[in-house]
Amino acid sequence: MFKSILLVGLALAASLVVKAKPDIVFATGNYMQGYYYRCEELDYQVCYTWGSLLFNVKSFTFTNYDFPDHKDFSITVYDGPSCNNYYDRWSFKQSDDGKDTIAGWFSLPGVYSFKIANFMTSEVHHGKIGMADSTRNPHCWCE
Repeated sequence: MFKSILLVGLALAASLVVKAKPDIVFATGNYMQGYYYRCEELDYQVCYTWGSLLFNVKSFTFTNYDFPDHKDFSITVYDGPSCNNYYDRWSFKQSDDGKDTIAGWFSLPGVYSFKIANFMTSEVHHGKIGMADSTRNPHCWCE
């Protein structure tokens, strides 16, 4: 009996994984020019990849609708397919109600994968990480 209650509790806890509320829109040109790829319902601290789909993206915009629950956000983009190799990272802290949008453009020649986080971290341009991560395909579409 105790084991079945424990298993039901663990299953319920697993179903309550926090999804990120922000939309992330990637663009194929600097300053959000060109074609857009919109991504929604992303988990924090998960490596998302499309293989070559993100190869031509050059910029992004990131909107926080989840204030005040998550005031701190970060996004990291990688030129490796498993959140590895060279990367750029931005963080921001929202200080008031209402949506907050940040935009950035990449120093990388191509972007193959990305992660979002609900905490502040250091801003990095063209950093290097060697360790690969397990990946998932995001829920994104071209606009």
